Amino acid sequence: MEELYREIEEKIALSREEYEEYKSDVQRSVTVAKKLEAFEHILSLLKKGQSPEALLADLKEELPGMEEERDREAIYPSFDWYDEHYHYKILEGWCIAYKEVIKLLEKERP
Repeated sequence: MEELYREIEEKIALSREEYEEYKSDVQRSVTVAKKLEAFEHILSLLKKGQSPEALLADLKEELPGMEEERDREAIYPSFDWYDEHYHYKILEGWCIAYKEVIKLLEKERP
């Protein structure tokens, strides 16, 4: 479990660095910020006691619906004062994080 924590913490650190690099880029900053938020949320779930197996099942269950909603937002964006594709960028960040954590959770561990 400690290895999994460390790997997610590394993803959080990399996402923070990426956010600092792109925080003035309106096209990428929201996606990167939401990816960071998702990694932090996932790590907190594990630290609160959710098992990696249950987390993997939850992420795999939620991801297809999130991807479907993201794809719909790409074609028919919801109105938002921030940006026409604001909701797409939010969903994209969460989808990226979910996919990366699913890979970590599926990795064989000693």
